[in-house]
Amino acid sequence: MKSKGLSTETIRQASDWMARLWADEVAESERRAFQHWLEQHQDNKKAWLQLQQLQEKFKQLPDPEAGRAVLMPTAQRNRRLLLWAGLSLGVTTLFGSRNATQHPSVTQTYFTETGQIKPVILSDGTELILNTNTRVYARIDYHRRQLYLGKGEVMITTATGSRPFLVASHEGHISPLGTRFSVRQLNKQTQVRVYKGRVALRLAQAAGVREIDAGHSAVFSANAVFSVPSQNGDHAWTHRRLVATRMPLPQFARELSRYRNGIMRVHPQLQGLVVTGVFSLENTDQALHNLSQVLPLKVRYLTPYWVSLTPS
Repeated sequence: MKSKGLSTETIRQASDWMARLWADEVAESERRAFQHWLEQHQDNKKAWLQLQQLQEKFKQLPDPEAGRAVLMPTAQRNRRLLLWAGLSLGVTTLFGSRNATQHPSVTQTYFTETGQIKPVILSDGTELILNTNTRVYARIDYHRRQLYLGKGEVMITTATGSRPFLVASHEGHISPLGTRFSVRQLNKQTQVRVYKGRVALRLAQAAGVREIDAGHSAVFSANAVFSVPSQNGDHAWTHRRLVATRMPLPQFARELSRYRNGIMRVHPQLQGLVVTGVFSLENTDQALHNLSQVLPLKVRYLTPYWVSLTPS
């Protein structure tokens, strides 16, 4: 049965408040504002209580890797995942219709190992391409469609439909509007590249919405958005290619090392070199060999998992 009086907007507000209150520093004025919101309506109290109860359910997740991804015992992890918890897994609990109760939605986990690139088609027809070392949690139900990017990178081509689509990352969430776009989890930042349509960004620790149109890219933290230039071939990984256009060698090495196990080092004397070309991701050893044919460097293997690029 649907909870009487609880709307999606009420749950969204409760989720936003929980994310804000889990910040490292919370001003007293914010605490007073939260208390004022809580006492404004009985539904606010109900939503807050149910959202707190929902957090406890994460401890019962059957997938231990999923548990580590969505329930690390730190306030920082909790607030980053609040939008996924409150707006995703809580949908069936808080807004489930009678049909949804009879046919509850299930969170599906999709992942790739290092060097693996894999296509996935969700039940609603949305197409995903998971890049190397990626983990995505998907939940499709009668009310909305949600993804949570635990790590890595994913290309998303959304299927048409009336249900809202939401992609959550550690730093916030992305609402696409008939789009093809990619999302990559960086270190305390999320990168978004839009190839078709546009997306709306809502940050975990900042108010307002920022829209990104096709042909544009952005990197956002929990409280700020930064525009970044788009480059030709930045989605070439979906075809198992790495395209470099005057890419600094250290950056090239970092990108290529995403697709191989072990360590790759660049000698300090090579820091100023730049790379231009198209390299296959099917065989990174061959890519390194090809690199050595066009740049003045040698590829040295201490072990199969320890590679050094040194001056020739």
